[in-house]
Amino acid sequence: AGQSIIVIKGVCWTQTWNGVKTEAHPGDAIWCPVGVKHWHGASPDGEMTHLTLTGVKDGKNVEWMEHVTDEQYYSK
Repeated sequence: AGQSIIVIKGVCWTQTWNGVKTEAHPGDAIWCPVGVKHWHGASPDGEMTHLTLTGVKDGKNVEWMEHVTDEQYYSK
């Protein structure tokens, strides 16, 4: 059903698998369509607060995947 992320405080990094990393700031909204493998989290410079809205499809909402490696997190 996809996922909406709204950044409340701090800087959010997000990246689709094998995609380009982007930065989001307070007030920014990020949309990730259903079936798109991605990660999101705080930049290394500080804390980040976000609101995530995830729809439910066929009784499921999120499929948690493997942890993001340091190499993936710090990549350009």
